[in-house]
Amino acid sequence: MSLEDELWIQSLLGDPNYKLMNLIAQLEAIVGANFENQQERGSFFFRYPFRFVRDGEEMEGNGGYIPNLKLDELDSVRYVLGANSLHIGRALFDVLKFLEYRYIGDLDFSELERKYQNGYYKDKREQTRQKLEDDLLHGLPMDHLYDLPPTDD
Repeated sequence: MSLEDELWIQSLLGDPNYKLMNLIAQLEAIVGANFENQQERGSFFFRYPFRFVRDGEEMEGNGGYIPNLKLDELDSVRYVLGANSLHIGRALFDVLKFLEYRYIGDLDFSELERKYQNGYYKDKREQTRQKLEDDLLHGLPMDHLYDLPPTDD
């Protein structure tokens, strides 16, 4: 991990309410639930199994999200796709970092997470879900996005 990455993490983790690893674990669960198996009888979505290393031991899961993800485990979170691996933990970390750098001043994950932890978005959550279902997905259910374990709100 580069010094720049470590400094960025420290700036985020300096806020005791910011749970960067939990956010990445939840984002990974959303990505992992969007794998599709296409067969003659029809296609279906499923939760792709993830792998990561915890305390030197290879771990695997295929449901929910990665419990208590730690910073030193981030680079090991991956999907094994045949002979290839997608390092989804690192990819999501890089996406968050990219968004914060791109929209500096307008997008501050520390502030957004602080608002989330204080319940700011609670009332808006159901309205947003309904709008996404009605406007963007034409009524298609999005339940798999909301099967994540509860956070601290």
